[in-house]
Amino acid sequence: MVGLFDTEYHERKIKEYQPPLSKLNKVINWELFRGTIEETLYVEPKGAGGRPAFDKVMMFKILILQKYYNLSDEQTEFQINDRTSFKQFLGLKIGDRVPDEKTVWLFKENLSQAELSEKLFKLFTEQLMKKGIVAKEGSMIDASFVDVPRQRNKREDNADSKTKLITKYSVSSAAPHDSTEIENIIDETDNVLYADSVQKVQMM
Repeated sequence: MVGLFDTEYHERKIKEYQPPLSKLNKVINWELFRGTIEETLYVEPKGAGGRPAFDKVMMFKILILQKYYNLSDEQTEFQINDRTSFKQFLGLKIGDRVPDEKTVWLFKENLSQAELSEKLFKLFTEQLMKKGIVAKEGSMIDASFVDVPRQRNKREDNADSKTKLITKYSVSSAAPHDSTEIENIIDETDNVLYADSVQKVQMM
């Protein structure tokens, strides 16, 4: 039987390990997102009763996990339940209620309909860049947030392709082809486009 002290010991050991998500919580001021999200997605309460809504900043942090660990909605729910480091990143403890996959999907839909996704991820990226942190998008085992290596005489306009830092973000339903979103994530400063087919396209 697992007791209270066993749980506390387990959570403390995870914190002592200092996983990349712990670093992210230290450098990002998540409260900068709260006003925009809560104001835009505000819904008039229907009265007393029922479960309280999940914290909206925590829901946005779930989208960060989902994006950088390449998780589906179903896998997002499972991994939050399964991984102590994810819970700590979200401010949850073992036994706390976790948003299910439908709740995660609905939150993304609400952000998309309010045209808020790009604004939030842009603010997130700006904070990372100010702190000199690179967000590496990858699989469950290698996604991480690490310090940008500082090199002399390095051109800043090469940083994106070298570090894989995501500077723009677009959300759509599953219906449109990926190519239809290209115009939303490139601008006149982009010189090269790398597509899924690993072909390099020179931008004019």
